[in-house]
Amino acid sequence: MISAFDIKHSLNRLVADKEYSLLIIITLALCLSVSLFLYAQVYSIAYKPLPFVNSEKFIQVSRVDGANERVNGGISYFEYHYIKRRQAVLENFGVWEARSVTLHNEKFSTIINGVGVGEEVFSLTGIEPLHGRLFTQDDVQFGAEPVAVIGFNLWQRFFGSDDRVLGTLVNIDGVATRIVGVMPKAYEFPLNQNLWIAYEPPITEAPQNAGWLTFVGKLKPGVSLEQARDEFNSLSQELQSEYPLVYGGKSLATHRYTEAYSNAMRVPTVIMSIVAFAILAMGCFSVSNLLVVRALERSKDSMIKSAFGVPLKALVMPPLLETFVLCGIAGMFGFIISKYAITYLASEINTGPFWWKTQGEPGMFLAGIVALILIWFIAGVFPVTHAVKSPSNSAIAGGSKGGSSKSSGPLMKIFTSSQILCAFVLMVFTGLSFQALHYVLNADYGVDTEGYIVTSVKLPSGSYSEAEQRLAYYEQLSQRIEVISGVEQVAYSGGLPGYFGYSSSYQSVDKKIVDNGSNPKAIEIIVSDNYLSQLGVKLLNGRMFNDNDTSDSSNVAIINKNMADKLWPGDSDVAGKQFHLNPEQNGPLITVVGVAPELVYGSPIVFDPSKFSVIYRPMTQVLHGWWEMKVVIKSDLNAKKISQPLRLAASRVDNSVALSEINSLDKHLAKNGKNLKDMLYNFLPAAFLALIMSALGIYGVTKRTIMQKSLEIGVMKSVGVGDARATRKFIFENIKRLAFGVVPGVILMTLMLPAITQNLVATNSSLFWLLVGWVLTAISIVVVVASYIPLIRLHRLSPQDVLQFNAQVNSLNT
Repeated sequence: MISAFDIKHSLNRLVADKEYSLLIIITLALCLSVSLFLYAQVYSIAYKPLPFVNSEKFIQVSRVDGANERVNGGISYFEYHYIKRRQAVLENFGVWEARSVTLHNEKFSTIINGVGVGEEVFSLTGIEPLHGRLFTQDDVQFGAEPVAVIGFNLWQRFFGSDDRVLGTLVNIDGVATRIVGVMPKAYEFPLNQNLWIAYEPPITEAPQNAGWLTFVGKLKPGVSLEQARDEFNSLSQELQSEYPLVYGGKSLATHRYTEAYSNAMRVPTVIMSIVAFAILAMGCFSVSNLLVVRALERSKDSMIKSAFGVPLKALVMPPLLETFVLCGIAGMFGFIISKYAITYLASEINTGPFWWKTQGEPGMFLAGIVALILIWFIAGVFPVTHAVKSPSNSAIAGGSKGGSSKSSGPLMKIFTSSQILCAFVLMVFTGLSFQALHYVLNADYGVDTEGYIVTSVKLPSGSYSEAEQRLAYYEQLSQRIEVISGVEQVAYSGGLPGYFGYSSSYQSVDKKIVDNGSNPKAIEIIVSDNYLSQLGVKLLNGRMFNDNDTSDSSNVAIINKNMADKLWPGDSDVAGKQFHLNPEQNGPLITVVGVAPELVYGSPIVFDPSKFSVIYRPMTQVLHGWWEMKVVIKSDLNAKKISQPLRLAASRVDNSVALSEINSLDKHLAKNGKNLKDMLYNFLPAAFLALIMSALGIYGVTKRTIMQKSLEIGVMKSVGVGDARATRKFIFENIKRLAFGVVPGVILMTLMLPAITQNLVATNSSLFWLLVGWVLTAISIVVVVASYIPLIRLHRLSPQDVLQFNAQVNSLNT
């Protein structure tokens, strides 16, 4: 029975020993908060279900190539209708097409993350609109009035939560569209959309290489995911057999809807799960070690009580109460810290589908409470019962190596070495992330990125249906922008360095080239005739585009050196040679007019210019209505100063067209490092805590060893052995523990080095081993310092003090 006196006595002991209490609270609170922070992300990405009835039956079908990577993001029109006529495993299905659209009315013009869907996609979720209605089959018929449903956030921000918005007309991409519904708050299906436009994919008889549709469906009752996979695999084989030139080497992958997005994050989530568990385990061990030390320091009090017949339960209860209070206080602070960290994560660094938005889920806090109870049991019951048993006291008194000290000592040393191993691996991975981020922020994209402002424009298809209209708009926009003070020149491009363009295929007219069983792929980028020259690119041979390259002249292109070497190896002058573009779709014959050096299109972390072919085509010959064009402005103004003049210039050309975010090219390219920054948010605190836990582990083991060997130390001091020798003895023991932790870490990282250098071009063997050296040095310094701190008190004791302490303890036990 716990009395008020027991509670008061335990609190007084905690206050009296405030340094230990504070250290334990901080350690547990930080470990718990970091673990919950990581767990919240793992749960949201890998385990969190969609907020819909029977959402576990939702599947997504994607088209993949032989390397198991998505091709152009989805299914083509032809594939959708092919599947629609033949599938038998889904009770409901549809497709959606992501769109970045311009929403315009008399008050504003803005770019919205929208999606084209049919009524089937809404019926999957079973969610009714907050106001109005959803789409019907009539809404997607040819000639039907364009209609849209808006999201709650869009309704609040741009329509002032006005119920009268229903039935009103707004301009969406130049098309007068009637708003028929408003969805409830937090509804953003299929990914993170706020605008849904009625849409049905057109029927086409010709197979298509490229696709932008995402196929989603709901399994029929009694149909398993494996059965669905078998059916779609069969349909994929039929497509490959009937249309080998288009679908050869490609297949259909079937996943549960959430898994289709979480699979790409499988490795990071596994790593975060391991790190979260490791941090919690390390914190538990460190606290346990500290509590054992504190219990051993109080052993004299325990032995006196035991000598007077105080039962074991009465000896154990006060320390257990102390540990319970410490865990409770640490848990409270841990939950508060994790809540603020998760809130920050959700508002600042969270990306991905709407269900990935990290929140303080009830299950997460329940897991935290369970973790605290386990910590209390492991870090409380074990050290307390360990310290109050008489064999332990006897071992302490005589400096013996027997008893429970003998049984627990090696285990404690293994735990300490394991902490060092975790700290080493986490610090190396954190260092690699820093290396990669530094590489991204300072990458050479093949051009000078300073002095450029970038934004983008997507012209409304309704009011700019013809290529001539689009060209006229860009010409007028250039004229308006170039009169702004500080602007030198304006150019346009369908893709910028650091980001991929449109994927196309090509084929030689001289000999057939095969890449993974199909036509080789290239990044196709539509550009203005001054784009390359404005970026300071000098062609290796041939000419730039000029005014003669029009829609009436032969189709021309500038290709990069990699593509030229693939088509005509060993030929240094390829100007005038020809190739077929998208041959499986009877694409045009293209004449090469120039060869450009390699520029990096895509993230520099994974992009290898020697493996990618690039095709530049003049916008005067091809300018699709669905293409979003980048506006590249050479200027000595910064983005903040030029933003308002740019938007004003665009509105004067056409106020129904909105510019996207305006940034410097450097800042635009820095977005490539966002995922690395997010990774650092996870690994940096974990690595720091692992290092602290290692220091606490070394400190606790050293302190315990000093107490267990106090008689031996007293004898050494009495015969004139200096403090330096004793210090070297203990530090040498901990250096061995350091080696036991670091050597497996080095072996592990050595085994992983080929995969790291292959998938992360930001590092190489030299940089990797330099990083390992820095990490090893940092951990060694921490180990030495943590070893020395407990020895300071030892050096202050005289030999008589040490021997007298052991004599007193020995007599009490006797």
